[in-house]
Amino acid sequence: MKSEKNNKTRVIMLFILLVIVIGYSYVNTKHKLSQKDNSSYKKVSIKLENIKMEKGSIQPLKDIEIKNNDEVDFNIDLKNINDYYSFTIDVVNNEAKDIMLSHLYNTSLTKEQEKYIEYSITYNDNTEIKTGDLLKAGKKETYRIMVKYKDNAVLDKNFETKFFLSFSLDFVKADSTATEIKHKPFNVKTGDYINMVPDTTTIPIDTSKTGYTNEQGVINPKELTLWRVIKINSDNTIDIVSENVSTAEVYFEGQTGYLNYVGYLNSLAKNYENNKYTIASRIVGFNNQTKYITNTSMFTIKVPWRYSTTTNDNESLGGGDILHISDINLINEALDTLKCNNLNQEAATYWIASRYYYYRNTNNYYWNYRYIDTNGREDFDNLYYVRNAKFQSRAAKASLRPILTLKSGISGILGNGTKEDPYILD
Repeated sequence: MKSEKNNKTRVIMLFILLVIVIGYSYVNTKHKLSQKDNSSYKKVSIKLENIKMEKGSIQPLKDIEIKNNDEVDFNIDLKNINDYYSFTIDVVNNEAKDIMLSHLYNTSLTKEQEKYIEYSITYNDNTEIKTGDLLKAGKKETYRIMVKYKDNAVLDKNFETKFFLSFSLDFVKADSTATEIKHKPFNVKTGDYINMVPDTTTIPIDTSKTGYTNEQGVINPKELTLWRVIKINSDNTIDIVSENVSTAEVYFEGQTGYLNYVGYLNSLAKNYENNKYTIASRIVGFNNQTKYITNTSMFTIKVPWRYSTTTNDNESLGGGDILHISDINLINEALDTLKCNNLNQEAATYWIASRYYYYRNTNNYYWNYRYIDTNGREDFDNLYYVRNAKFQSRAAKASLRPILTLKSGISGILGNGTKEDPYILD
């Protein structure tokens, strides 16, 4: 039988604070994070990769260097009392077998050092790293490293100290004592902020669907990265809506635009999904309306209905619907407003995926789209209509505001849900 010693690899993460000179507001530190192989340990393919500086950290990514795929060097210079240094790094198990953490070694700060400085090494959601934690074959865990002044630190001008900090991990082949890492649950509430980048970069507009034949701009889904929670569903999935609307506006025109715009808006919304985290998408207002109306019989007869839309009875024939109210209420209740800006922080108009038929008299009736105006009010206007007994068309434009549904069971997420520190889904 091979000894345990021959079945494990050691991943040593060394944080070496060679010199810390604490004046009024100055700390100079040098750190080294490395994965080292020792000939007495059986080599296991653990790789350190994907370093990311966290928002607010005082130094750029270029100050960190990965060597030989398994070693990271970086220097820290905390010049001001509010400065901090924080980044994440992935520890990847490239083996075909599961491994687990067998030992964790950590050098503690002295009581004198603890007056001024704190450093932490945790999983990326600040979950504690524990002996027995499982790292599955081919999987990764993200570690978070932070060095900062304590919030209540009062610095002595003449204080100077030097100290050494170390952190190391021993991994062995997983056995029955291995435990799944219990990451902090994604405990969101309505109104919380989430940062998530869509997968798609650009969307060309299909004029055959819009009825608008002039050239349109290109939609860039990746520009919308900030989202708000509007509903936690009974199956623990989460509905989120974009905090801003698209910069580019989409045009629809005439009967073709009216017939297609609910369906085509939802087709565009799908491009805002992130396959890692989302399972569904829609444009604000969509609630299983007919996406593309194909029965156009009511568009060729005089006065198809002598009343405006108040029910969903004629929805599939183009008579409009009131199904959009669900999303309108969700957003109002969660965010207290329907008003939404573009990324230039200018109040914008955006589409609602719902149709509205308006009857005035036998010579004037209108097939309308719904939208939210720049003041956050719901309104409608026509794309196709009869005025003075004549069929006419007009074009309209508005921005996109997608709603996405997040998968259930998301965990291990950084952030606290505020606008300044949103939950990060990367």
